[in-house]
Amino acid sequence: MLEIKKIPEEDLEAFAHIVSRAYPAIPLLENGAVEKFTKALRTIQLEREDTNFYGAYENGLLKGGMRLYDFIMNFRGKKIKVGGVGMVAVDLLYKKEKIAKNLIQFFLEWCRDEEKLFALLYPFRPDFYKQMGFGFGTRMEQFKLTPKAFPNRGSKKHVRYLTKDDGKAIKDCYETFTKTRHGMIEKTPFEYKRYFMRSDLVLIGVEVDGKLEGYATFTFKKAHENNTNLNDIHIDEFIYRTPQALNEMFTFFHSQHDQIRRIVFNTQDESFYQVFNDPRSDTDNMIPHVYHETSISAVGLMYRAVNPKILFNKVGDLRFGELSSTVKFEIEDTFDANAQTSFTVQFEQGQPKIVNSNQTADVTLKMTMADFSSMIMGTVTLEKLYEFGCISLSNLDALVELSNGFRTNHKPICNTGF
Repeated sequence: MLEIKKIPEEDLEAFAHIVSRAYPAIPLLENGAVEKFTKALRTIQLEREDTNFYGAYENGLLKGGMRLYDFIMNFRGKKIKVGGVGMVAVDLLYKKEKIAKNLIQFFLEWCRDEEKLFALLYPFRPDFYKQMGFGFGTRMEQFKLTPKAFPNRGSKKHVRYLTKDDGKAIKDCYETFTKTRHGMIEKTPFEYKRYFMRSDLVLIGVEVDGKLEGYATFTFKKAHENNTNLNDIHIDEFIYRTPQALNEMFTFFHSQHDQIRRIVFNTQDESFYQVFNDPRSDTDNMIPHVYHETSISAVGLMYRAVNPKILFNKVGDLRFGELSSTVKFEIEDTFDANAQTSFTVQFEQGQPKIVNSNQTADVTLKMTMADFSSMIMGTVTLEKLYEFGCISLSNLDALVELSNGFRTNHKPICNTGF
């Protein structure tokens, strides 16, 4: 019988070996690497309250494990508790024994017990997790632009390097940004410390009247094997509270064109290409009819509502547009039998209230858990799900009103890796 529990300190080395074989692309099999990794796991287990390691045991033998995270996320302007899972690894000897499935089921139960409204993960295979009810988040786009493509907005006089002394200012800036962006996750104290743990990371900020209004972190990468003077900049994080801060950082990156070949950065803002003078990538690819390649895009972070009925109960003070209808939800969930997937919600001027399922509904909405999760997070509209044949509505006249109610002003963005 499989038992899932916190991994005790004496078993972390065994877990490190499982991870090293499950993810061979990570250089953990090199001499001494597993020992260093084990030490890091022990430090995390002992010193960080926001994360823990759990293992799947059978007859005392560790067969797989994972790392669980406590997060606070901005959901439509409201702070909510969500859970994250990462480092899901199964020993090569015990593949295809449904260990990963059991780990994720435990993760959802843990989220439910901890009153977390969403479960989040980065998938090693999106199809595997979509079958478990996880819906796609916002796509990530990676741009590789010349520095001159960044607009020169005239001034960068408030740009300066940031140091450890700016820790509180960085925290205040990030938290202000997070409050205005649906989907953003609050940083832990460790993440703020990590800014200054890497000698290769450059931090710049825009300080106006003693207040940090934006900052960026980046590294230099060699761009040519035989030319040490030619480098690329890889932006890790780009946070701004005001247009002025954004403008000055644009000007800063524009001014690097004498030695920098390309600036590489990732964004989930679908409109970001609009600001560049020349958003073309470095491939010179074109697709019919005459469309220049600007970026590569990828799916990553996935969301799953832990319990949709409880979700509406917990966010009853939020407004879903001007929606004023009684909606019966019938959500297909073949993975988690404990999720409440058939319930009725009465919306009055956007505010939800769970009502007796015997109450007559204006419309019945049938969909999968994955599609519900993506819709409620705002990564896809109900109208699109209907257009794609993914949902069923008992009253088609209600489609536009429902879609407008569940729509978010912006798709969720998240720059937290785990």
